[in-house]
Amino acid sequence: MKMQTVCAALVAAALSQAASADVTTHRIDFFPDIPGTYTNQLRFIGPQEGRIVGVRVYMDFTTQHGYDASTINFLFVAPVPNSPNNGFFQITGDQLGWSGEGQFVAEYQTNALDGDIVGGLWVWDLGSTNDPPSYSGVFSEDSRVEVDIETAGGTPCPADFNQDGGIDGADVEAFFTAWQDSAPQSDVNQDGGVDGSDVEVFFNAWEAGGC
Repeated sequence: MKMQTVCAALVAAALSQAASADVTTHRIDFFPDIPGTYTNQLRFIGPQEGRIVGVRVYMDFTTQHGYDASTINFLFVAPVPNSPNNGFFQITGDQLGWSGEGQFVAEYQTNALDGDIVGGLWVWDLGSTNDPPSYSGVFSEDSRVEVDIETAGGTPCPADFNQDGGIDGADVEAFFTAWQDSAPQSDVNQDGGVDGSDVEVFFNAWEAGGC
């Protein structure tokens, strides 16, 4: 088995961005492989501030050496502890409906990483559900991850909690429903926890009629 690890020094070649309104799309390229048996891991310093508002994964994979595509395993980790999935998501070939040998193409979208970036290492890990966790095949040069990040200027106002463009009683109801469920979006002071301080921040903004 060949282990290929790409470190932060190579990230500049893999990470690009294109701005659109208040959201920036960051692209992390897969590194195309020479046909063989691999595990791959990329650890890098990605964006250190903002809010993730969507992730897309594009994969174009061709198996080699009789490899079963259903066992491909992709893991992506970002420093967003208040996201619905605690900062990571995972996709397997089986979840994508892949099976057997051949060429497989998929586009996967998820909100599992939606949340506020707290700073730290980003990781993607590409392997297999097999033991050992190696795969055999080639990803196209177009295979990539795209992360949509809302900049500080586009961060929703806590007072307009339901984001309907107005500040009224509906925002209070929406906030308390989320707060009682400890939903990540009710962490309006962005300290990584849901508690009484979030109520204070919300009402200070709400009573002021804005942010």
